[in-house]
Amino acid sequence: MLKALESDLTRTEHAIDDVLHAIEQSPQWLSEYEGLKEQFRSSDGKDGKHLVNQMVGRWTSSILGWPARNEQAQVRSRVNKLSDAYGVLVPSALY
Repeated sequence: MLKALESDLTRTEHAIDDVLHAIEQSPQWLSEYEGLKEQFRSSDGKDGKHLVNQMVGRWTSSILGWPARNEQAQVRSRVNKLSDAYGVLVPSALY
């Protein structure tokens, strides 16, 4: 799923939001996302949504070569419904 997104990745500080939105728009990718949430279900019964979203964010940051600003640089999701917030990335030219 993420490998397929790599070529179409938007190079903006909001790329994580865009990737999560692309995942929710594709039935196949959304199914994989839901499967990962179940795979990473915690011992207390919570699904793995937080962990999967973190993995998507780290992958996006890594592919672009841009670090996340910091924990305080979380913004409310603009277009995706899979997360409430995401980390804003720092374009490499600014880093």
